[in-house]
Amino acid sequence: MASNWEFPRVSFKSRRKMQHN
Repeated sequence: MASNWEFPRVSFKSRRKMQHN
């Protein structure tokens, strides 16, 4: 979801989880 990537703090956690997945 682009919405999550747009946010910095959310992206930080989402990115780590998404990349790990």
